[in-house]
Amino acid sequence: MSWAIENLNAVPFAGLMLVVALGYLLGKPSWRGLTLTPGGATLVVGLVLGHLGLSFAALYGAAPGSPPKMTVGAFGFALFIYAVGFEAGPRFFSTLRGSGFKFVGVAVTLNCLAVGLTVLFARLFSMGDASAAGALAGALTSTPALVSASQVTSNVGLLTISYALTYPVGQVGLLALIAILPKLLRDPLDDESGADEPHEEGEAGSEVELKRAYRVREELAGKTLRGLQIRQRTGCVITRIHRAGQIFLPDADTELAAGDHVYAAGHLDELGRFSDLVGPEVYDKQVREALPSPRRITVLSPKVVGRRLSELQLIGRHGCLVLRVQRLGQWLEPTGSLELERDDVLEVVGRQKSVTTVAEEVGALDLALHETNIAIYALGILAGVLLGSLEVRVLGVDVSLGAAGGLLLAGILLGHFRRIGRFSAQIPRAARQLVRDLGLVLFIGEAGVRGGPHLAAGLTGPVWKTLATGSLVLALSFVATLLVARKVFKLSPLDAWGSLCGAMTSSTALEAVNRAAGHSKATVGYAASYAAATLLVTIGGQVVVMLTR
Repeated sequence: MSWAIENLNAVPFAGLMLVVALGYLLGKPSWRGLTLTPGGATLVVGLVLGHLGLSFAALYGAAPGSPPKMTVGAFGFALFIYAVGFEAGPRFFSTLRGSGFKFVGVAVTLNCLAVGLTVLFARLFSMGDASAAGALAGALTSTPALVSASQVTSNVGLLTISYALTYPVGQVGLLALIAILPKLLRDPLDDESGADEPHEEGEAGSEVELKRAYRVREELAGKTLRGLQIRQRTGCVITRIHRAGQIFLPDADTELAAGDHVYAAGHLDELGRFSDLVGPEVYDKQVREALPSPRRITVLSPKVVGRRLSELQLIGRHGCLVLRVQRLGQWLEPTGSLELERDDVLEVVGRQKSVTTVAEEVGALDLALHETNIAIYALGILAGVLLGSLEVRVLGVDVSLGAAGGLLLAGILLGHFRRIGRFSAQIPRAARQLVRDLGLVLFIGEAGVRGGPHLAAGLTGPVWKTLATGSLVLALSFVATLLVARKVFKLSPLDAWGSLCGAMTSSTALEAVNRAAGHSKATVGYAASYAAATLLVTIGGQVVVMLTR
């Protein structure tokens, strides 16, 4: 092993890539909802290899223990924090509209309680700032809190060890709370009226819209859909036709043929009228399951943001069907009552010309991956670094945003406006995710290796204080915020739980809630509180360091 470590130290960039690769591979598998995540696994691998002697000193030409400020990890830090802000930008200001303040209130409540409790227990247990900040980040399973705290603490090694110790506590404890609290409070997640049977976008958002196949009568052969006025006479819409082994999307001028199997969408009474007009219902598995490749449309138009999906009447006006809606990487069922938010992605099927029309009305077709604009990241990070370096004198004290604050603010602003003059800042989601993940594993990998030499000392110290702090912070802040969400803000059970997951920026918790509920309705509350929570958890790590020094 020592021979391998010596060779890696001679080619330190290879060592960094080994840490990143092993961490990412170990972080992907999950067991019953538990996962290390790529970030957590990369940290563990870095700590272990750093403890065994791996060092990146040769990469920077610096003495061991004193790496320069400009490192690969520092570059990863800038990429990650900026990407976090950019991702939250589209919803950061819109969450204050209407009842959105309730979801923001949940995010503020949880994060303020978590920070306050961490400071309280840190002083009670005589913990240092690095251990306290690591316990907070681990309890909330928040990588942004860890990354930002690393910029202001003097002991990054102890910070990462504390985080590594409490992260499993946060993961297991969070899943346990999701399993136990709904039963304990007699507030079951799967008892949400109207959520158990999703419906597609239609004009009557409170009723379930069904889809059925029908065989066309001989007397309708040669007649066009426009001439039959099916929408006006029945209220239904034909979404596709199965003819002679081929399935295609019709338009108003499509002529029906005897024996065609048409697939119609409508409410139960409307489908009854449709059957009387067109023909008897049949079972056609092929037409039910076969769909053309959907096109992805990003919601950008202010005229559409905040409107219900049913109000757009995409089936009736354009013959386009919304298959599903993506929000912050989570999938939502396309119910008629779903309110669209900026940066939502609609998966739409329809004729090419119709889909293009819908895209012009709603926002824009999702860009291809090759259209990513690297300048958006370079200039955004430049702006963030400059903002973070500015100092303003307030009451005789020099105040600055710092690197984390400046990068986060630049990301939020550019992510919200998505345009600088005639230059678009729209970047495909896959590209944004790649930059965020790359920045995270580069920073975490280097931080883990730097913390490796301190691993033995960190594990032989008062570990129980760190574990107790993480456990108490998670349990007390989570339960108290849940009660505030239900009793003060009067949120429904799923909105309350979704907003709690968003307040912790935990997609793992959201997936557990959605599994328990049997649908994805909690995602709406998650997305509403996520944007504000992104800023709060990032600042929280630095606040704990400053208050526990």
